[in-house]
Amino acid sequence: MQIKLHKIGYPIRPVVSYFTDPTFLVAKYLAIWFREISGFNPRHTIKNSIEFANDLKQKTFPPGSRLFSFDVVSMFTHIPVFYTIEIMVYPEIIEEFKNLITICLKDNICSYQGRTYRFPDGLPMEGPLSTLVADTFMDHLENQILTSGPETDSILYYARYVDDIFCISNDTDDMLRHFLDRLIIFHSSISFTL
Repeated sequence: MQIKLHKIGYPIRPVVSYFTDPTFLVAKYLAIWFREISGFNPRHTIKNSIEFANDLKQKTFPPGSRLFSFDVVSMFTHIPVFYTIEIMVYPEIIEEFKNLITICLKDNICSYQGRTYRFPDGLPMEGPLSTLVADTFMDHLENQILTSGPETDSILYYARYVDDIFCISNDTDDMLRHFLDRLIIFHSSISFTL
């Protein structure tokens, strides 16, 4: 377990040594296979601070634009796994993939001080499929939210690094709160802070 000293209330993050899991090699293979077959590349994800800085350098924003950020609350442990698997399985993806990824992700367990814990949903940190599944869910959410709603025209820039979202907008506080509300109600398992 790892204590998040930078968060209010010092929540604990479960850390799982996933490489000893019997499905580790299959999960690792599936993550690579899915990206190659589907060409999946999340539209709003940035890989690092250099890419982020270079992207911002090329843009200009009107006077009065405001910076704001969202944080996905405990993203990995709150990703709706089986909902996301359904998003990942489309006609070009074979049914065997769905069966294998479900086997790899259905028993999210860890042992701590002689006790075994099973997490009902969510993903282990650093699991071979965790980043892929989390990115798939977040990409789906972003594509739905950013293409509809009255405040979407006022969002001038949107980028996400893992669970941190950086935005630039030229809208009011009320519209930003409305946008936050839309993010929060998208799926009951996931939450955001502004």
